[in-house]
Amino acid sequence: MDVSADTPTAPELLNRVLLDEMYPPTLAQYLRDNGHDVVAVLDIEVGLASRSDDDVLAWAARNGRCVVTENVSDFARLANTGHRLPLAVRSGAGELSGLNV
Repeated sequence: MDVSADTPTAPELLNRVLLDEMYPPTLAQYLRDNGHDVVAVLDIEVGLASRSDDDVLAWAARNGRCVVTENVSDFARLANTGHRLPLAVRSGAGELSGLNV
């Protein structure tokens, strides 16, 4: 997967998505096939399967990607550790809300 040397702007970052482990790689592939810049934690090329949330967030930051997750409690905890990266959290009701972690 691509690694950008330049730091993306906020709108660019929101268009570059990393799907957390609860989303299958087939969803990322479907979205890529339809013109979206999306990778999944479980994509073999990404190499984040079974890695910690800290590792996922660090990878996303290095690669200029917004994390989409349903893991509200763990990623909210990371918001208090100094991480600054847009994060979209999907609740069980299917709503998306944004955090800046």
